[in-house]
Amino acid sequence: MMTKTLGKYLSFLFIVCNVIVRGELDKEVQADVLASKAFGGSSPIESSCEAFIDKFAEAAANFTLCSILFASPIQICQSCSKQYLLANDYYQTILHGSPVDWKNRPCRDATLNLDRVHIVKQTGDYINNLWNNCFCSKCFEKALITKNGSLEIIVSNHTKHFQKLADNMLTCEWNTTSGNLSVCSHCNQQYTALNKLYEDLAEDTGEICMDIVDAVNRTRQRWSKDYKCSIRKRDHVAVIIISVIFALIPVVFYPAVYIHSSKKETDLNRQREHQMTTETLVRNSHSSQS
Repeated sequence: MMTKTLGKYLSFLFIVCNVIVRGELDKEVQADVLASKAFGGSSPIESSCEAFIDKFAEAAANFTLCSILFASPIQICQSCSKQYLLANDYYQTILHGSPVDWKNRPCRDATLNLDRVHIVKQTGDYINNLWNNCFCSKCFEKALITKNGSLEIIVSNHTKHFQKLADNMLTCEWNTTSGNLSVCSHCNQQYTALNKLYEDLAEDTGEICMDIVDAVNRTRQRWSKDYKCSIRKRDHVAVIIISVIFALIPVVFYPAVYIHSSKKETDLNRQREHQMTTETLVRNSHSSQS
């Protein structure tokens, strides 16, 4: 009980720290957005390639820091969306925008060909690969930087619904363990609802935001390993019943065939005996008449 209580307090402390860190990171993002507006236009920096590279390096560092801080449990998509959008916007402007260096070369040529390693490209690809591998876009209805440089982030309805169910599950766990009650019985409804939504999302889309996947995996791990709970699904029951039926088929079929064959052979023997008896009587009758 002491271990579980300590774990709950540590989880609460982690959430508080996350809120503080997220607030500090948001302040940095807001400052970057304001700075990008100062340059005007849809691109964050239009004045020089060098200045643009400086801002991209800073934004990439902020996103990397945020990703590491929110790596366990995974909350990268919702907690680091602002940092990602800003870093990617800078990177896309490097690739397709109009900034030039002091030699009046396009920023793309001046940066991507600076070295054999292609550090700028590697960094931009890393940012996008991390975001895409986590299927972060699946968490949002919309996540972009508008033409005037403002952030527009709208969390999807299914993500909000899932977060509500996840919060209900955590609240039930906290209240139940604090009251020394059984999580398996008192939180079964919340656990079932959370799993059903996750399975519906997996069936509908096949690609789920990693924030949701990680939350479900951790909930299932607590449910089975920490609380020693189990839930038997209807599908599992059906599979068990079908398996038992198929396993019993040979046991029932072969004895039935044997019994049927034995009965048939017995009937044939009786018919032969009856026929032989009849033939014997007929012969005896003819012999008597003779």
